[in-house]
Amino acid sequence: MKFLPSLILLSLSAQALASPYVNHHAAKDQRNVRVYEEVIVDIRLAVDKFKNDIFLAIPDIPGDFDVIINAIQQGMGRLGTEPPLTPFEARALIIPSMPLKEHVEEALRNLIGKRAIMVTAGLKPQVAQDLRRLKAAAEQLSSIVLTKIPAEFLEGAERSSLELIQGIDDAIRAYS
Repeated sequence: MKFLPSLILLSLSAQALASPYVNHHAAKDQRNVRVYEEVIVDIRLAVDKFKNDIFLAIPDIPGDFDVIINAIQQGMGRLGTEPPLTPFEARALIIPSMPLKEHVEEALRNLIGKRAIMVTAGLKPQVAQDLRRLKAAAEQLSSIVLTKIPAEFLEGAERSSLELIQGIDDAIRAYS
């Protein structure tokens, strides 16, 4: 007699574990982190192209600004609908976001270092304008991301954001 209730309980447990509801929530949680990672990668790829073009003194730098700003705007659209991160998710995103910050800082330093070439090419006013557009987009992205960060990570995220905005401000001053 005890066999039948155990069998029923086992079959109900197996159905509950295999239900799409459970799988949906696990996939949804995983998707949240993936969306953030994809946005980070998209922006980093745009910044890397920009960084390489600066290094090679390729005159397509205004086009590179458009690509970066477009990647930021697309990222804002994707992240705006995402729920806030859990502490575990935020911790998982620290490592992928560190290279992005380093690449942006390096690109800005290189851009400042190539100022003479940009002036000679007649790109100074365009670069200054594009840097202002970049700053506005970065501030908007930052305001969205900071609403998604758990409280225990907020101070570090705000500091990183301010450092990046300061780097853009330094480049704007160099080109103004």
